[in-house]
Amino acid sequence: MISPPIPPSLSRLGSRPFSFYPAIGNIRHNQWVYRRATWSEILVVNSRSAEELWVPRQFVGEVSAVNDPVVILGLTRELEYRDGMVTPVERRVIEMPAAVGGNRGPVPAPPADRKRPRPAPAIGIRLESPRRKRRLKWVGGALAFLILICVLLTIALRRW
Repeated sequence: MISPPIPPSLSRLGSRPFSFYPAIGNIRHNQWVYRRATWSEILVVNSRSAEELWVPRQFVGEVSAVNDPVVILGLTRELEYRDGMVTPVERRVIEMPAAVGGNRGPVPAPPADRKRPRPAPAIGIRLESPRRKRRLKWVGGALAFLILICVLLTIALRRW
């Protein structure tokens, strides 16, 4: 069983102001005072706006060893303040589709010794050549035809 991480020593903060690094998003002033802690969260108060904030311990890192110019409390993930609570930042990346008729730049020629097609550029599917597909259809059709002929001959020979 995995043991929970050792909580950082927040007793070093005392009543001195500190800053989070990276700063919590959607909050203007990044200067806080440690109030208290539970086993799962710490309560901090913004020194300018007096806003109280509960930060989950799983996102709290180490307290900086250097106190000059201000004590820094590290965060393990980038957080943001949204709807009255602190949540991890989710960055969603959406690929823009290519413009119709737009120039995507020079396309490198595939090496001559490469036999398997490579994955498509934007999504992980393989491009199958039409010749290979056509050849597989012919072979499958011929096998099906031969099996049908064998079944019909077997039925005809059993009747005689």
